[in-house]
Amino acid sequence: ACGPDFFMLGGRVRGLAEGAEGLVDPTFSCWVAEFADWLKEQKGLEFPVRPPLSFSDLAREFAAMRRNDHMYRNFWFVEEGDRLVVKAVSVEFNVQVSNTAAAGYALQFRDKWQAYVQELNGDAAGTADEAFHTSDLWVRAEAEEAIKGSTITTMAISCSCGFLGALVFTGDWCMAFCVLGSTIMIMTCQLFFMTGVMGWEIGPIEVISLVVFVGYATTFNVHVAHAYKHAKGEDRFEMIGSALTMMGAAILAASATTLVSSVFLFFCTITIFVKFGGVIFAVTVFSALYSLLFMPSVLVFFNPSSGCCFPQALLRFRGGTSAVEPLVQGSPEDGVFSPGDAYKLASPQRPTIDESR
Repeated sequence: ACGPDFFMLGGRVRGLAEGAEGLVDPTFSCWVAEFADWLKEQKGLEFPVRPPLSFSDLAREFAAMRRNDHMYRNFWFVEEGDRLVVKAVSVEFNVQVSNTAAAGYALQFRDKWQAYVQELNGDAAGTADEAFHTSDLWVRAEAEEAIKGSTITTMAISCSCGFLGALVFTGDWCMAFCVLGSTIMIMTCQLFFMTGVMGWEIGPIEVISLVVFVGYATTFNVHVAHAYKHAKGEDRFEMIGSALTMMGAAILAASATTLVSSVFLFFCTITIFVKFGGVIFAVTVFSALYSLLFMPSVLVFFNPSSGCCFPQALLRFRGGTSAVEPLVQGSPEDGVFSPGDAYKLASPQRPTIDESR
């Protein structure tokens, strides 16, 4: 790493700056050039150092002289016998890219550096062709891309866990699917709020917000479904009324306390807290609306407590083979019952219901 190719690194990066539209700061200070000047002025030597002179001894002396400038961090010394030998060196560059740059832009810039380093290694001698580049910006950008790339998979796992939880607590497949559908719609609204209303770019905070609050979005819907499952009533309308009477006030109270608590985050100076407050506020509003408006409508429409998940408003009577009979009004001769009728499953041996009921 100490041959002519290494010494030309500074000039080659300046060339890269011209071809990369100013992404590389051409005003950086390279210690290699400073080391060459020190050799010439203090030792009367030319760089690169040739045997029998020891580059390691000269580098250690140069680094010790510049100890206050943290020059030692540019050298990797290892012990060989009773002396220290330079194993590798590093060169730092300033680039005209913000540490908070978008992940996609940062990775494009990383690829330019990768191409440059590969070209440098290809032209270097066999003992100096193992150079590599690294940056905290690359690490952050790659982590963000990995998080965003796994969003769909993580959301699918979270929604599946919510579905299983709803199935365990309600004991009804149809109710569990209703809860899952409501949860997916809540998270869709949440995604629209973040990207469409607030104009945020999808990043780690937004992805984490989507994943973490899947459980929160599921909770209210599970409560309503569970209450409907155990509600008492002669038909599905009385049952959903009973369920909302039991859970409506609790859901509104829980939503109100959460909304009030999230308001204080809006006044924070750290962006992540402000965003987090907005996410909590939005997901709470969406969860309350869907659990108190959308979920009851779905339960009334499908009436899963009847044991049949087919939409009740679409059930039709077909001759004497129908598995559904009216409990309130309607006649088999009508052919089609009104959506307001209540139904229940009937076995083929069930006697004909007296319409006078």
